[in-house]
Amino acid sequence: MGCNCNNTHDSDYDAGCVCNVVSFIHELQECASPTPSLYYDIPFLDSHYETKIANTRPFVLFTKSGNPFEAYVPSITTNCKSSIFRVENIDDSCYAVLQPLIVVTNREEDANPNPICTYLTRPDAVLHATSSYITVDLTCFCGIQCLRDIYIPNC
Repeated sequence: MGCNCNNTHDSDYDAGCVCNVVSFIHELQECASPTPSLYYDIPFLDSHYETKIANTRPFVLFTKSGNPFEAYVPSITTNCKSSIFRVENIDDSCYAVLQPLIVVTNREEDANPNPICTYLTRPDAVLHATSSYITVDLTCFCGIQCLRDIYIPNC
């Protein structure tokens, strides 16, 4: 049995909704191309006004308590956690390999204790890949928030 946060409701709740969204994001990233599609029925990643063609749709996962999920990452600041992720792989059982991303402003890692806020409010904020990966059971999350599509080198 999964750790689904909505298992006591009598509605038509889809226990795999977060899994479905992450699966769709993974498909978008796998189909990312340096040239936009000419077909309007094929979804694609949209680039930010100052980025190259996007290859990543970053997102934040929310726990049962409503807090952003965090993973530990190597850091040059005292903030050695990240709540922003890129999906690297996902299987049919809703297990996913995620890569934590860090926020960078002015070519330095953001030291703000709330890097999500920095990324959302500063147009010059960019995300960089870390060398960390985490495997998660996506049925354990109650929410997901997608952030603006971006280009991350070597992805």
